Amino acid sequence: MESKMKTILADEPVLVDDIAVMTYDESRVMSQYWRTGETLWKGVMPCNSFQLLHKNSIRQTVFGYFVNQCYRCSVDEIADDDIAVNNYWLEILPKILWLCDEWLTKKQFVEPLMAHWNPRIQKNVVHPGMSRASVMHLFPQGLTEFSVVYFNTGGGYDRNTMNKLSKITIDDLIDDGWNTMTFVADHESLIPHFSKNIEANANYKKDYHRKIIERLSSMSIETNTKDTIFTDPLSDWIKRNGNVQIIFTDQEPGPLAQAKALLCALLGKTYTDHEVKVSCS
Repeated sequence: MESKMKTILADEPVLVDDIAVMTYDESRVMSQYWRTGETLWKGVMPCNSFQLLHKNSIRQTVFGYFVNQCYRCSVDEIADDDIAVNNYWLEILPKILWLCDEWLTKKQFVEPLMAHWNPRIQKNVVHPGMSRASVMHLFPQGLTEFSVVYFNTGGGYDRNTMNKLSKITIDDLIDDGWNTMTFVADHESLIPHFSKNIEANANYKKDYHRKIIERLSSMSIETNTKDTIFTDPLSDWIKRNGNVQIIFTDQEPGPLAQAKALLCALLGKTYTDHEVKVSCS
């Protein structure tokens, strides 16, 4: 087994010792060290039972690309697969944009999130899958429940949040194609962090970086806010009579409203909710 360190949040230096297993047999062996009652579950859980990224962190994942002028970067600087990351700020916006495009078009994600109970904060957390959770938080579309594969750290059962879950095994996930398996030694247990390494998705970050560059070559933004937190990173594209009109309900818009507005502008999608109206022509 290979041990490596991974940063979960770019703006909060939280490190976990991530133990990558090489075979399915190793995954089964690791699960033997789970405590009594700890197991995997699959189903849906209430969105409000999860600790999601802070709204400022979500905004930063969207605007960091512009703050760090990643639009000047070559596509060759992006990692070749879904799991690896060479440059966080360069790669996170294309990932978020790809997920937004899928979510706003299909109104669903095919695969469930991976989640577990975090005893330190007494909340459920998502990992991996936080980017998808952030997109659903930005554009809830009436969503009240997350589809999850869940680990009940400590072996507890909360009938208010787990009543729509059914027990599953690692073999069930293997049979369903969950072929990237790591464990984190935390909370006196080995927390499973599993995902699907889907070959078809391998180049989406490069594809959406190219789409961003192409979009920026023709996009101009007209907006009713003078909030420099929004306008300064986008100063090259803020114009009068722009082909994208962004009207905020509050002229000092909150972080989520700013993130939504920029994502829709980059996708060329017209969008309206109680915080912002985006019109693309």
